[in-house]
Amino acid sequence: MGTGTGNKGKRALAYALLFLAVSMVISSYSNTLTSPPYLDDFHSFIYPKAIYLQSLSASGILSLARSQFGWARFLPVVTYALNHYLGHSSVIYFHAVNILIHLLAFLAVFWLLKLVLTAEKQARPGEAPYEMGGLFPLCVAAIWALSPLQTSAVTYLVQRMASMQALFFTLCAACFIKARLLSGKNNGVAFVFYFLCALAAICAFLSKENSALLPVVLTMVDIWFFDSAWLKKGWAVCRKTGWKVRAAAAGVLLASSWYGFAVVLPKVLSGYAHRDFDLAERLLTEGRVVVWYMSLLLWPSPARLSMEHDTQISTSLFSPLTTFPALLLTAALIIFAVRYRRRLPAVTFGIAWFFLNLVIESTIVPLELAFEHRLYLPSVGLYLSVAAVFAIFLRKAASRLTSGEFAKAACSLLLICASCFALLTFIRNEAWENKLTIHYDAVMKAPESPRTNADLANTLAEAEQYEEAIKYAEKAIKLGKNGREAYGLAENALIVSLKKLGRTDEAIENGEKFLEEYGDKEIGADALPDLCINMAMACLEKKKPDDALRWVLDGLRYTQLTDNSPYNKGLIGAAMLEIFSRFDPHDADPGLEGACGEPPLPPPVIWAAEEFKRHGEAQYAREIVEREYAKNPDDSHLKAEVENLQKEDAQNQAQKEKWNSFQKYVMYPFSRFNFDMAVAYLVQEKQLPKFFQEIGERRLDAALEISPGSSEARLLKGWYFFNREDADHAVEAARKVLDGDPENSNAWLALGFFLAKAGDNHGAVAAFKKVIDLYPGYSRRSVVEQICDQLRQGKTIESASAKEGDRCSAESSGKCRASRD
Repeated sequence: MGTGTGNKGKRALAYALLFLAVSMVISSYSNTLTSPPYLDDFHSFIYPKAIYLQSLSASGILSLARSQFGWARFLPVVTYALNHYLGHSSVIYFHAVNILIHLLAFLAVFWLLKLVLTAEKQARPGEAPYEMGGLFPLCVAAIWALSPLQTSAVTYLVQRMASMQALFFTLCAACFIKARLLSGKNNGVAFVFYFLCALAAICAFLSKENSALLPVVLTMVDIWFFDSAWLKKGWAVCRKTGWKVRAAAAGVLLASSWYGFAVVLPKVLSGYAHRDFDLAERLLTEGRVVVWYMSLLLWPSPARLSMEHDTQISTSLFSPLTTFPALLLTAALIIFAVRYRRRLPAVTFGIAWFFLNLVIESTIVPLELAFEHRLYLPSVGLYLSVAAVFAIFLRKAASRLTSGEFAKAACSLLLICASCFALLTFIRNEAWENKLTIHYDAVMKAPESPRTNADLANTLAEAEQYEEAIKYAEKAIKLGKNGREAYGLAENALIVSLKKLGRTDEAIENGEKFLEEYGDKEIGADALPDLCINMAMACLEKKKPDDALRWVLDGLRYTQLTDNSPYNKGLIGAAMLEIFSRFDPHDADPGLEGACGEPPLPPPVIWAAEEFKRHGEAQYAREIVEREYAKNPDDSHLKAEVENLQKEDAQNQAQKEKWNSFQKYVMYPFSRFNFDMAVAYLVQEKQLPKFFQEIGERRLDAALEISPGSSEARLLKGWYFFNREDADHAVEAARKVLDGDPENSNAWLALGFFLAKAGDNHGAVAAFKKVIDLYPGYSRRSVVEQICDQLRQGKTIESASAKEGDRCSAESSGKCRASRD
């Protein structure tokens, strides 16, 4: 009777503490419900039209996979769309959902930690000093949930993606441990938890790319608590198999290694082109960043927390001097976790969890060096380890206390820590009161960071505090580097502020000087399109419509070079309409007329649509024409343009069928011909070494023997000739295709490159013009026109097709897996 009463008392205490922890979390974030969106929020789920549901239906929800995030972050996007649809885009509901997800993550962490301790007890019988009647995991989960460091993942709305990924990741690991604990005892229930584990894994994979490490973490869980010998068993089974199986396994391993080094690594390295650090410097710096992360978790004072951190780059092991000790500490902790995993399973499990969940964002991927939200999931492990070590030492220090007394003392201390964290979290959230407060907070904590100063300058410009905006913009430009994101953002704020203060000539002069120095470098932000639009408005104010239009078209080009944002296209379209509503289109500079030299049509929306089509934005051109036609159905020009668009749709659809060879053969290699074509296309796509090129061409020749009349095989043969500098045979192959199908735009595009390679620039221009005539909606139409202009000037194919032109040829030859068509 006494035992039952005691258990009831413990359960009642656990429920009371759980209620208290939930209440503290809600209280800590109660001052954030009206905090405005911030930075990436706008371009992630506010501006993109694809995030807004037209109807609450299955088809409408599935259409969200066509957003900029695709399937990789589908579930967070669904929640944003539901916030827009059901909450009428009220920021209060966005924050409420973020807090709810954080509370669910807290419960998931509590369950995971409880199961970890249960698994530890099963693997290593005996009462651990941190068992404490089951209250220990609740206290640790409360400390995790109430840490001020989590504000960057909860209050910053876009980081819902990180918190949702952490929620499902944690649930997956918890379900896996529960299933393993039940295996052999109750296999039916264990199967249910395995199923839930798989379901949670799918949800994690649909929340954020970091979930790629989930299989590794589950493997680590199994080794830590259940079966550490399975690797040896697997190796023994492999040794018993025949040489063919071992050879196949070795072949797969070699192919995977080659793919990693020859394909994946070059793509990763290319991402460093617009960073202030290289791969080696990032790896060295991240050693210090990870140690700094640990210090933030242990002492998360609001004075140390910021949306941006000015991280010094490590250029060698001893520059700065803290680099080597940080790497040494990191290595020591990892070795400790592996070495003592049997003696201290919970402590070492937490360390392993912490480091494994930082692998993607803190190693070779060329991301920004440090962000606090990256600690949301890894911090679960570190708080577990630190709390467990604390309990072990406290038990030794208070050895005279009974188990019950020790549990009360330890839990009280942990809960006091959680209460302090709750207060600090509330204080930290006060910085999110409005855009200016959070930006001023960032500048105060990272005054030498060009990004923080540039962001504050833009926010001040939005708040119409132009003099202050100029001050911070000039500081950001002084600190930044030309060609980097912060430099462009600061220049944009400077131009806007100068224009608003009536210093338009100075604004135009600054913008022209900036882009003259900047050139055609790519940048991973919206700074340049915005800058061009602001420059266009400044020129329009000075009654220079030709210059204004030139700037608008530059803005479109930069949009296509960066994120191809529909929001930016909308601003560009609005700017075009503004220009031609105030000035006669016929007065425009002749150099800005259509591709064939025809004067633009008088209605501004039609002229704008023609420009969008000419620059490969046929879909957006259709949208603005149809939108205007719905308003003015009696306008004869608009009616004629809509009819013309319908005809072009038919042309485009017919041509798309001629550009899907990759999907046709590689996705369905189930016949001998399709298999041979798939191999030939893949060799072309990956630009494999000469040995593989020969294999690919032999497979292509075999495909031609099976189907000598195949236009795709003949055209691909032409590209093989082209790649080995045999332009004459390449031209002959393309002409054979066109003899049988004179309206094949893909073959005309290939012929254009082949003729240019052969030195026939005039013939190449004629072929490229044929592509535009046959396929008006071709996504790289503007690039083809630029190549034509360059060829008319007598330039060679190497200079004419550089960079973007190479992408056109890649689409035609099968090198480009994801054509925009």
